[in-house]
Amino acid sequence: LDKVSLGAQGEYQYRTSGAFSAPTYGVFTRLSTEQFNSELRDSVRISSGFTFRKPITDKLSTFAALAYNKRNASSEVFDLEEISLRANFDYQTFSDSTLYFTGELRHGDIVSTARPSLENLDGSDANVLDDVFKQQGYASYRFKGNTALATLGYNLPIGPTDGLDFSWRWVKSTPSDVPNYVNDKRSYYDNQFSIVYLVRF
Repeated sequence: LDKVSLGAQGEYQYRTSGAFSAPTYGVFTRLSTEQFNSELRDSVRISSGFTFRKPITDKLSTFAALAYNKRNASSEVFDLEEISLRANFDYQTFSDSTLYFTGELRHGDIVSTARPSLENLDGSDANVLDDVFKQQGYASYRFKGNTALATLGYNLPIGPTDGLDFSWRWVKSTPSDVPNYVNDKRSYYDNQFSIVYLVRF
């Protein structure tokens, strides 16, 4: 699915003192627009929230963010709203490489694409036949629910302006409500493995 996006972000940061272990607080707003090869998904996103940064040692640092995220899309199925809480830990190892772990919780809207079914239709807040999967006859559904994400990664610099990033991400999404005739909530699980080459200009 082709996508073109354009965005801007502003953040105000305040540090309590010049001491090494002093925390840094921030307030941010991010605005972006996305154009897809899909008439349903073209959208504008806005995200606002608070950040917290604090070094623990000269090798270990922490970061946390609480954010409100909203998406206005061409189709109401992709109109999403959620609250997210994210925490990150960076540990600098030998040769300036970095081992990191990120955990995130999201509460709000979830979109799932599947074959039409009575369970999905009754349990969703909105649904539409998906133009991306038209040949397969799939539909997209918007649910209220919770999503948990965890990422373990390793960043290896290979030069002054470039590096390699290896990561494993685990995702679990669970709807908050299901129809009365469904005995168990079904969750979506996924594992993503990535190798990314990074260049800084």
